[in-house]
Amino acid sequence: MRYLDKERYSEWVVRQALYWLTPTTRWRLDETENQWAVALDDDSYSAQAELDRLLNDFLLRERIGRRTETTRSAIADAVIRSIQQRLSES
Repeated sequence: MRYLDKERYSEWVVRQALYWLTPTTRWRLDETENQWAVALDDDSYSAQAELDRLLNDFLLRERIGRRTETTRSAIADAVIRSIQQRLSES
């Protein structure tokens, strides 16, 4: 059983990592108030290493997503306004 601190790993990060781990091994996710409890059918070093890699990857993706959210939203709004303007001119 592997315990992950909820303050460090969001549910999104843990679930994304586990979904991508599915081809490697089956898993089960439980939780307590402060931790995620992850059980892997294949508890080998390689499965644990792959879980660590995926957790780090999705943690980074989540951080980048938070930092770029305002910019991505502004770009999407500008595109939608441009499309609306073109449609109203037609």
